[in-house]
Amino acid sequence: MSNPHRRRLKHYNDAGHAHLFTFSCWKRLQLLSKDRSRLWFIRSLYKTLKQHDFGCWAYIIMPEHVHLVVIPHRHAYSTSDFLSSLKLGVTRAAVKYLKLHHPAFLKKLLDVQPSGRQCYRFWQPGGGFDLNLWTDARIWEKINYCHENPLRRKLVVLPEEWEWSSYRDYRATRTVGRVPIDWKTLPDDPLREYN
Repeated sequence: MSNPHRRRLKHYNDAGHAHLFTFSCWKRLQLLSKDRSRLWFIRSLYKTLKQHDFGCWAYIIMPEHVHLVVIPHRHAYSTSDFLSSLKLGVTRAAVKYLKLHHPAFLKKLLDVQPSGRQCYRFWQPGGGFDLNLWTDARIWEKINYCHENPLRRKLVVLPEEWEWSSYRDYRATRTVGRVPIDWKTLPDDPLREYN
């Protein structure tokens, strides 16, 4: 019997479409509030982009969730496989670190199913949010949405103050946590917000 509270996300792997992904940490815990865990995410994203041949157009790492705008380079691709690889890399790094350094905290990540099956979760189960993007205006709307997220949450006053996003790549002021932006495939911004 399926869980009535868990919605299945349908991914549309349409050739030429970019994707906005949004996914959250387990139980909305602020698991991405430390540089250590943010770097786990950066490393996993970098590896997953190469492994699945995707380009990154934008990202933002918030304390309890992530937004990504990515573009698959292949005609045939799987967003489910991409997300699984990305999330698994972060989960493995977190579990390994916590077993060695903070085993008591690891209990907060334990998910016990009604069947008795147990596993550690860094991310909420399911696919999160996946929106296909195919027009330049919509793509740039979502890139700007990602970059403005810390402002909406009142975590910073200016987007460049949030270290853990691609905004600084657009302004050429990156200092840490670099994920290469796929400039070659990025469409022109119809509003030319970035110079």
